[in-house]
Amino acid sequence: MVSAGVYSASVSQRSFVGALTSDNFYGIHFNSVASAPDDIYTGAIAGIGTTKADVTTLNLYKNTEAKSYAVSASITPFNSTQLSILLTQPASTSLNFVATPNTLQAADINSVASTWTGKFSYGLGSPTNFAVTVNSAGDISSASVFGQNSDCHIKTGSKLTAANSSASFFNLNLLIDKTNCPQFSDQTLSGVAFVLLNPEPGVAKRMIWVASTASGIGISFKADR
Repeated sequence: MVSAGVYSASVSQRSFVGALTSDNFYGIHFNSVASAPDDIYTGAIAGIGTTKADVTTLNLYKNTEAKSYAVSASITPFNSTQLSILLTQPASTSLNFVATPNTLQAADINSVASTWTGKFSYGLGSPTNFAVTVNSAGDISSASVFGQNSDCHIKTGSKLTAANSSASFFNLNLLIDKTNCPQFSDQTLSGVAFVLLNPEPGVAKRMIWVASTASGIGISFKADR
């Protein structure tokens, strides 16, 4: 059975992390260069809890291009815990790999209420010292800037809330000040956030965000502690 959760794999010598909620698929294919942008996948999923889940309209926000492509995903059980994932690609060979489930921290706002500093990827860049603060109400703030001319920033009203459908996922809502930030013309991004426990040696917790606009423009954020 294809179960909701977060799964990871090494794909083409790059790390991949995919989050399957009850109704959406979110993925990050991390760039092999730590300071370079990542590929971001977002789309509605059908078939969670069955033997085959599909994402027929999956947005791929391609690294370095800042352009959204329409691809698709097919997910089936590989064994009792792992999943077999097939991701089509624009004008190239599909990615076909086996992903392993991760251990997640419960989605408790108090457990993440602090400042997190890490990599913020948005297609045209990926600052690695981007700092965001989450308060005890889930409100998100940041003095860090991004964009081609460093004119984009996260606005007041951005928020994390515990998802009703999962004990381990946060709903993520990001508002981007688009005054001088044409890349994010849709302004509002929605997505998911979660915390991986012990994802690799020396890392106790890893917070990951994935979010996109209605047109597929995406961001990702990864911070370790």
